[in-house]
Amino acid sequence: MADKLTSAPQAIMEQEYKLDYLREMLQEGDAFLRAQTGYGKMTDTLNAIMGENKPIRPRDFSVSACNEIGRIATVQAAYLADIKWFWEYRTSNNNFKNQARVLGQLATEWYTGKQINQKFGMVTKYALLAGSGIGHMVWNPAPDFSDVDLVPEDPRDVLPIRPASYLSFQDAFGVIIRKERTINYVKARWPHAAAYIRPDRDGSAAAQSEQTRIGKFLSAINKSPYDSYRANWGKPMAAIGGKMPVVDVFTMYLRDDACNTSNNTVYMGDWDMKFDPPIALNNWSYKVPKGAPLYPLGRMIIFTRTAVLYDGPNIYWHGRFPVAKLTLDPWPSTWLGKSPLWDLLPMQESLDNLMRAIDDHVQKVLRPHVIADKGFVSEAEMSKIDPRRPGQRWRKQAGGQIEVVDIPNLDPIVQWYVTFLIDRMNTMAGSQDMTAMMQKGQIPEGDTIEQMIAAMTPALRGMSQNIETFIGEVAEMAAYNFAQFYDVRRRFEILGPDGLTAQDFDFDPDSLIPDNTLSDYSSSGNNLTGVDNPRPRMDRAREAMRGLRFYVAPGTLLNGAEARMQMMYLQLFRDGALDVYTLLSKMNVENLGPEPPGTVIERLTMQNAMSMGPAPRVGHPPSAQSPPQMRDDGRVSESE
Repeated sequence: MADKLTSAPQAIMEQEYKLDYLREMLQEGDAFLRAQTGYGKMTDTLNAIMGENKPIRPRDFSVSACNEIGRIATVQAAYLADIKWFWEYRTSNNNFKNQARVLGQLATEWYTGKQINQKFGMVTKYALLAGSGIGHMVWNPAPDFSDVDLVPEDPRDVLPIRPASYLSFQDAFGVIIRKERTINYVKARWPHAAAYIRPDRDGSAAAQSEQTRIGKFLSAINKSPYDSYRANWGKPMAAIGGKMPVVDVFTMYLRDDACNTSNNTVYMGDWDMKFDPPIALNNWSYKVPKGAPLYPLGRMIIFTRTAVLYDGPNIYWHGRFPVAKLTLDPWPSTWLGKSPLWDLLPMQESLDNLMRAIDDHVQKVLRPHVIADKGFVSEAEMSKIDPRRPGQRWRKQAGGQIEVVDIPNLDPIVQWYVTFLIDRMNTMAGSQDMTAMMQKGQIPEGDTIEQMIAAMTPALRGMSQNIETFIGEVAEMAAYNFAQFYDVRRRFEILGPDGLTAQDFDFDPDSLIPDNTLSDYSSSGNNLTGVDNPRPRMDRAREAMRGLRFYVAPGTLLNGAEARMQMMYLQLFRDGALDVYTLLSKMNVENLGPEPPGTVIERLTMQNAMSMGPAPRVGHPPSAQSPPQMRDDGRVSESE
């Protein structure tokens, strides 16, 4: 290697040095992650959920199991995924209130239209397996998607680099995300580096057979699980290209404090240098004057173990590492936290052993042991004796003996222990906490919702709060991504005229980012940059978005907060303190049409003048002794 570097051009030498550094960071992050408590439990937990933890036993022995942990995991995942992602973008600056409204509507359309609920559900399932789930907020340019995307990542493939705490990626030095790709895909995606890309391993179906039960058995006896594949199908496969080579592609985001030490302006990103001045080819490219930071939003490097595919600025305006960590039960000194399923693994194993013992005992009762005198009963005759077969007749010679051994009853403690294990597993997982509340026929009133939230164990409430923290981090990155990647045409396509703002028609059109922000003015109010010469949009976006606040309603688990808010708006409407349009919008009623102008008070005044208020109440006034009830016929009985 030394000879090669000595004779190689300077650019190749620099790339080799850079790859050495990247491989060192990769090794450091992987070692940190593997050292975390629970890292190796993800595979065991997944195997237990999928029922793939059956032991290899002789054919006559039972391999039955009661997969209680699989049922509990399904229930837990349903609870955690049954969350209405509703957040608000708020600002105290009236100049940005319209932007906050548009961003909120875009977030709602994005969540419902891009199956983000299912992707969030996958993040929570990773968290149940590994203690933490990772959501990767990216711009997906695929022709059939072309939108902001939330990609669930395997937490074992997201490597933190020197984290300062165990709560978030944002206070780390960097993060590396690992993806397995076919080598043909990588070479087509980055053709300039195709000559340096080397496969890491075989990704064919033969290699994947190591994950099967028989593959694990063969591996356990030091035999390759796909020797038979090579013997029987290797030659035909070789004729069509042999193995399926794959390569790991790493995307690294890191902080880099390097500055422009030259005397010239440095153009970062992608520029068309044929023009004077050069033209930026995307909205994350920027110019760096002398002495300024080269990577104010961070640095992004895409590489394999043998080639650097991209090295440039972080493409996202928010300047954060675009990954959010959902840790259901965080604990000090552990990056992954603790999964609520880990404590159930030994109990599931005990439950399976008991089920197999019971199954084996039943088989012995149905087909008990038979003892015969070998001097009088031949081996052939002995093989015909089957106590389980009805109507058998056995003959024996004088003095010969055939004895059917009585099987003692199974100890009653076994049945008690099976029930105890199942109940204890459900109690520890908290999967029974809300069953009674969810079966109520009562309409969600304020007291009922408080009971539902109070019915959660502290563990479930803690999980809900951790999910809200995760949602807040996603919401912040989503707002920046909408401002960066949604032009005026895209917003008009999604929201119609409501998607337009006054900033779409200023001196920097086609963007909801204002052409001038506070930093463009001096203390005396003079415009420092010129009205028609705005600063780069990326800089103005970060300043404008800092004025937004990302508010996640508390108690989002089981939509409790939304139901409580809806009932509050309904009561305000009944009392004549709210207009009908605001009520219907809060109830998520579709096809409302454009929002009428004016404040709520102005709309209410107009509504009362048109006699469009709520209908008068019929019957005696409610006494609040009991809440409204849902009857069996579907009708609602008034409170009494």
